[in-house]
Amino acid sequence: MAEVTKNGSTDLNSIYLAIGYAVSKWEHLETRLFLLYSALAGNDYFADVQAYSAIVSFRGRTTTIERLATYRLHNSHRDLLKSCKAMLKRIERLSTRRNQVVHGQIANCSFSITDDTRTKNFSGLYLANSIYGTPINYDTKLKSYHYNHEEIIAFGNDFEKCRHDLNELVDQCIGCLPFENHSNPKIT
Repeated sequence: MAEVTKNGSTDLNSIYLAIGYAVSKWEHLETRLFLLYSALAGNDYFADVQAYSAIVSFRGRTTTIERLATYRLHNSHRDLLKSCKAMLKRIERLSTRRNQVVHGQIANCSFSITDDTRTKNFSGLYLANSIYGTPINYDTKLKSYHYNHEEIIAFGNDFEKCRHDLNELVDQCIGCLPFENHSNPKIT
């Protein structure tokens, strides 16, 4: 079991609100990911939406963006290409948290964790992994998680910080690539 560091939530509504907050912040981040794609693909918002929305998996979208970035930026914008690749890796790491939030289930749990000197007791409502969302780790048998509402809100804040940084990267790409701004509405 993953180490539990905080008591669970005491109010069911607070954990539901935290989940909604994190999911909404992730969707904001996904929108900015599309804008990076659009900046690299040609910056024709409405045409780019049609192509991008046909890519159904997250991994497919990030791979497409990485390939576009490599194609567009490898000759004259190597620093920007490096930034794009680093941003995509960051977003891929965050997607693990997103998946935990979206595929978890709320559970009322109690834990006792004993270290060398004392036993700590934790209890309350947690977002915990569901059975189908639990990858098997053959060293520990199961990989589990238990997050209270404060931790889930922190994930949402991480998504928001990444979205902000991604906005800056999108602006840099738009500024250095020679595409017309066909119909790209400003999304903030």
